[in-house]
Amino acid sequence: MKEKKIDKKIILKKIEENSKEIRKFGVKKLVLFGSYAHNNQDIRKELKPY
Repeated sequence: MKEKKIDKKIILKKIEENSKEIRKFGVKKLVLFGSYAHNNQDIRKELKPY
């Protein structure tokens, strides 16, 4: 099976929706989310199906 390319617009929309939720959690989790989102390669590995 070929990997499907993930639509960036969908990801950005998800992040936008999630950012409203993330604000409720406070600065610590925002920083963690930011550093997590910064590591794109790690996210790509996690998005791959097992």
